[in-house]
Amino acid sequence: ATTRGGVERDFAPPSGVDRRPCFATPWRESRHLGRRSAAMDYPARKAAIGRENRVQARLPVPTARRAPNLPMPMLRIEDLNAFYGDSHVLHGVSFALGEGRLLGLLGRNGAGKSTSMSVAVGLVPPKRGKVAVFGKNVSTFSPERISAEGVALVPQGRRIFKSLTVRENLIVAARKPPRGAAAPWDLQRVFQTFPRLQERHDQSAGSLSGGEQQMLAIGRALMNNPRVLLMDEP
Repeated sequence: ATTRGGVERDFAPPSGVDRRPCFATPWRESRHLGRRSAAMDYPARKAAIGRENRVQARLPVPTARRAPNLPMPMLRIEDLNAFYGDSHVLHGVSFALGEGRLLGLLGRNGAGKSTSMSVAVGLVPPKRGKVAVFGKNVSTFSPERISAEGVALVPQGRRIFKSLTVRENLIVAARKPPRGAAAPWDLQRVFQTFPRLQERHDQSAGSLSGGEQQMLAIGRALMNNPRVLLMDEP
């Protein structure tokens, strides 16, 4: 019975329709129950389905396996925990960055995005967890050793050398490219990517506009010929 508009109505099923609860059996299970399942009476169907469910419950649960021949991540961070004094800033952060891929960290102010990058380049030591570059554990490495492994950072706030010229800022970060690099980064390539820097190459970096300083910070990181480029609020 149901009520609609304040009037109680009775809806009776058509004649011949079974009013008992229905236990649906998928057609794919008919091979287990036999083709007579449609003709089973209610108690028999319920018992057969119960047996089938018990059998399925005993089956092993498939576990996730890593597909074979997957390339090793360039950067992997596992269960990262970091502190500033007594303040627990990072709580079990984990992510992996594949070669040729982009990865973004999103979050509110103070969520730990900049701290994650600082830990990745060795500026903040992790309390617990692992940082690996192409499978090599660099958690205890100094910033210069991590940089030598091919990790470069464009820091928040640019942090350029304001007393140096644009050209000097780029040259001071230059590093030989790794073996087999198809297109290494040098002054010419950076100036091609950021023509504005070429126009200002003899100008003091401190006199550049905010956007030009950001170009310089990115160009300086590229001059390191990194395999992994981290950018903190570029």
